[in-house]
Amino acid sequence: MKDVVLIIDCGTQSIRAMLINKDGEILNKKKKEYFYITKDKGSIIEFDANDFFEDIINLLKELRDDDVNLYDKIKGVTVTTQRDTFVLVDRNGEPVRNAISWLDRRKAKEYEKLNPLYNLLFNIVGMKKMVKNFMEDARYNWVKENEPKIWHKTYKYLLLPQYINYKLIGKYIESDAGTVGHIPFDYKKRIYDKKFGVKRQIFNIEQSKLARTAPTTTIMGYITEEICERTHLKKGTPLIASGSDKACETAGVGCIKEGIGSISLGSQVTMQVTTDRYYELTRFVPPFDSVIPNMYNPEIILYRGFWLVTWFIKEFGYKEELFATEQEKDIFSIMDEKLNEVPIGCDGLVLQPYWGQDILRPGAKGSILGFNDKHTRFHIYRAIIEGIGYSLKEGIDRIEHVSKVKIEKIALSGGGSKSEIICQILSDILNKEVYLIQTYEATGIGAAMACFIGLNIYKDFNEASENMVRVKKTFQPKPANVKKYDDIYHNVYTKIYKNVKKIYKKLNKINI
Repeated sequence: MKDVVLIIDCGTQSIRAMLINKDGEILNKKKKEYFYITKDKGSIIEFDANDFFEDIINLLKELRDDDVNLYDKIKGVTVTTQRDTFVLVDRNGEPVRNAISWLDRRKAKEYEKLNPLYNLLFNIVGMKKMVKNFMEDARYNWVKENEPKIWHKTYKYLLLPQYINYKLIGKYIESDAGTVGHIPFDYKKRIYDKKFGVKRQIFNIEQSKLARTAPTTTIMGYITEEICERTHLKKGTPLIASGSDKACETAGVGCIKEGIGSISLGSQVTMQVTTDRYYELTRFVPPFDSVIPNMYNPEIILYRGFWLVTWFIKEFGYKEELFATEQEKDIFSIMDEKLNEVPIGCDGLVLQPYWGQDILRPGAKGSILGFNDKHTRFHIYRAIIEGIGYSLKEGIDRIEHVSKVKIEKIALSGGGSKSEIICQILSDILNKEVYLIQTYEATGIGAAMACFIGLNIYKDFNEASENMVRVKKTFQPKPANVKKYDDIYHNVYTKIYKNVKKIYKKLNKINI
């Protein structure tokens, strides 16, 4: 137990501080859910960055209070966080406004226009609308337009991990695999784009406002004396570069080579593979950098994934929440029981889960088709799970088509993977072997792998994975269920969008 690392994992809903050993065992964990500030009917989603960091400090103190001897064995620290969340700071490193979450849906209306030559180029290659969406979604464009005084005060425009790293070691820096967002970063080369590069035209932000990057598994610096005094970390404790939460999660489930897929069933559902080949699943949309050096993670994203489950429980599951509280049960175990009460196909109810933006279908809306008098709210709940499965199947088909590599098995992680019923449903829809590893904290395991490699305890991710990742359970597709789901997928689900696309366009023009 002498080799222990501290993982600070900042997800969409909570911060987790974990102590993990070189065998992939989580020896202790502390968790804190954090408070979002929402405005404008939920389109503005922010949080206080100072409070956020203080929560991290308090979690470290709790870990130490639990077991001083274990805490004193910490050899290194790494930070892994949600992607595309920004903190704007002044010259003293102090936030000048609330942090802006990736969940935020505000859009800039006025921003610097494209160079006419590039505008013509994007129009020729069919990228004009996509580029427009990227520029509207860039947080700094909104701040420039609506809060010009704040932008004038901004010294650094930081991703969340860059801010946390600065607070820990006094440097504006993050791993290349953690530098993910609406910024001019060249994922193929793992560096910021040059002055006349395509990404720099889309995200035209001064380089001086951006943080440095470091290769994954390298030491970025050492915990400052101030933080050591506050948290009782030993002086000289290194901060090691890992990657974004999704990159670490993919490595953490053992998806370190082609032929294996990684599905994260979190608020944002993603499907990633790992490859040493650079290829784009959608033209001009790059794969993100893997936490594994010189590797990439081509990715399919369902922006409002298992957020839909939370949404359903909040809006329609009051009785079940009350019952779960009274019986001291987990709400999701109650919902699992309800899943089993509804047959495959939900008695003809089919859902497309486009509650958030979709890069291929920017104007799409969520839709539920096939209602009749048999349906209950639990038919809707199962339709959500199946709809997420169909969307993932669509993504896997695209990955296999582009990569020319068949995905043989898929690892599931994230909150949704706690349900064995959901795991079996996805195995049946995808017609793939599905497996779970020894913990649901796969992001923490992947980050710990990077940390141990940085400490020279493991030589590479192959060795780290062999020692730290263990398959706990597998699910095999059931042929009879596969046949039913294939029928719905091919004959109903894949035909919905093309048939209601015009209606979505009209809905988007209605001011509601």
